Amino acid sequence: MTLKEKILHINQILAVQYPTPLSALNWSTPWQMLVAAVLSAQTTDVMVNKVTDVLFQKYPTVQDFNNTDIDELMRFTQRINYFRNKTSYLKEDARIIIEKYNGEVPDSLEELIELKGIGRKVANVIIGDVFKKPVGIVVDTHVKRVSYRLGLTKNTDPVKIEQDLMVLLPQQEWVNISHRLIFHGRNICIARFPKCEICPLKEICDYYKKNL
Repeated sequence: MTLKEKILHINQILAVQYPTPLSALNWSTPWQMLVAAVLSAQTTDVMVNKVTDVLFQKYPTVQDFNNTDIDELMRFTQRINYFRNKTSYLKEDARIIIEKYNGEVPDSLEELIELKGIGRKVANVIIGDVFKKPVGIVVDTHVKRVSYRLGLTKNTDPVKIEQDLMVLLPQQEWVNISHRLIFHGRNICIARFPKCEICPLKEICDYYKKNL
């Protein structure tokens, strides 16, 4: 089985488990997704959703963020890891989006990564989930771990892993495989004690074969 055949098979198997995979972050507008994605770095999606559930009720729009004092915003974000930096990034992003993009979140990778607190991973999340444009594959800690264990990559650098995966799958599946690998990493292929005995991928998993 070639690597292309392997990842297609993996995607088919995971599609049964996660037929319509969506981000675990709660959002209603492109700006809200941007906020949630920036806050999610090194913070669980569960915690981000708890924070944004209250935050978005009070400040739902980019204009609200721009017009609100940063200390007031921090009252809502203080449960998030590195909340001071992240809130500062979001205040600056709100200003830039209003001044440069007429209040609309840009939909290109090049424009998004110029904003504060947004790297390639976050930009891919926003473009894929909000604008439905598969421009890349999100490589977070789960995708990094799962793809390495499955033998889809020998790299540990997220950018290199993304490039490895992108050449193996049709572009229209990039967003789906991102979410499916993330959910699989959270639910089955967890970091310390992976649940190999119930994993539907164990027969084609390098990690499982090495640890039989």
